[in-house]
Amino acid sequence: ELKEVSFDINGQTRWFEFSQVQHEWPDQSRLQVGCARDVTDRKVQENKFKSFATLDCLTDLPNRRYFMSRMEEMYSTLRRDPSQQAFVVLLDLDNFKNINDQFGHVAGDGVLHDFSRRLQTCFRDSDCVARLGGGEFGVLLHGTDTYDALIWSERVREQITGTPFNMDAQSIRLQVSLGISPLLAIDESAQVLSLIHISEPTRRS
Repeated sequence: ELKEVSFDINGQTRWFEFSQVQHEWPDQSRLQVGCARDVTDRKVQENKFKSFATLDCLTDLPNRRYFMSRMEEMYSTLRRDPSQQAFVVLLDLDNFKNINDQFGHVAGDGVLHDFSRRLQTCFRDSDCVARLGGGEFGVLLHGTDTYDALIWSERVREQITGTPFNMDAQSIRLQVSLGISPLLAIDESAQVLSLIHISEPTRRS
């Protein structure tokens, strides 16, 4: 039997894999032999691979795969308890391609990183803020009503458009398209993302 456990040793977490063999003699006496080996390096690598699968490496935000899985979990919650409310917000940086063309991809990556940090400050720790690809981002709001969802969306608009991004001694003002929709138990995640796709935003700034 194999069992993995972790211990804090000198302020660091170390993982160990334990195995145990038991032998019982005819007189019903027993002998137990166990051994342990340090598997911390393997656990670190496993956690890295898990992060790569669900994390956007450029912005350190969750990626599309993780966002879609969270939406599916939310649908399951809504089906069990229809009284709960949830919303999905999609944002797209309209002039992101122009930034890449004018300042280069390194500068564009910097804008994406800074935008991600600003976006996170507009929402609660419990909300799921993710980069869906390119200049497109998504936010999953749970336990809120329509009024608060609109307030948070307006906060995003003010935060992004009100303060320019500094790049190569120049000020860059982003143009953001924003779409918001409630999640309903009868919906499907792909259907919702299609319905509120940024090509037809509910608000444009």
